[in-house]
Amino acid sequence: TTKDGTLTVTKRAVTMTSVTDEKAYNGTPLTNHTVTVTGDGFVTGEGATYDVTGTQTLVGTSDNTFTYELNEGTLAGNYDIEKVEGTLKVTENTNAIVITADDGTWMYDGQTHSKNSFTVTGLPAGYTAVPVITGTIKDAGTEDNVIGSYAIKLGDEDVTAQFSNVTTKDGTLTVTKRAVTMTSATDEKAYDGEPLTNHTVTVTGDGFVTDEGATYNVTGSQLLAGSSDNTFTYELNSGTLAGNYDISTIDGTLTVT
Repeated sequence: TTKDGTLTVTKRAVTMTSVTDEKAYNGTPLTNHTVTVTGDGFVTGEGATYDVTGTQTLVGTSDNTFTYELNEGTLAGNYDIEKVEGTLKVTENTNAIVITADDGTWMYDGQTHSKNSFTVTGLPAGYTAVPVITGTIKDAGTEDNVIGSYAIKLGDEDVTAQFSNVTTKDGTLTVTKRAVTMTSATDEKAYDGEPLTNHTVTVTGDGFVTDEGATYNVTGSQLLAGSSDNTFTYELNSGTLAGNYDISTIDGTLTVT
């Protein structure tokens, strides 16, 4: 009597794993085409080719997807194949980026001024900063040149969310006072029994801006032979703010000979 035995070939366990990788955002896609084979592995001369399609550009994670094709002569029935996809992770760019609004200085001219220029440091090549600068100033003094918001762009694409270490610094807007010197007239005449007066007041220095100024009350008077100051007072016109001017007064001289 004969009895046949049984010959059994078991499948080889093969695990194909695409790589897990990570980098900080830099505008270029994160890819890694490495696939490792673990388990029993392929026998010598057999194997597979891989097409790794996983990619991650913006901050976040995604599977490092891939497909495979068994090489010629490698039979799927001889292998118990498991496919594991790794993870591609892009983290926020932590470069220190500083956007600074520029300073601006003007002499008071009755107009509202702004300075919409800025400087930026730490920004990678190819990127642009687009701040919204809202600072304005009109009257003499200083105001912050405020950066209300900003965007970081790569071409036309807004990539602000990809950067985690962006700071803004306000500039300073300054309006200086105008120097105004008011001078009452100097005048002279021979005694004739009538008081000598002259109500002229001249304004020198930077002067008043258009539609601003003052009215004058000149009280200087000289009747007898001798000299005295051509005294006067002034009152700024409506809408003319004293804080916008550095005002000095000079009394002229009235002389009766």
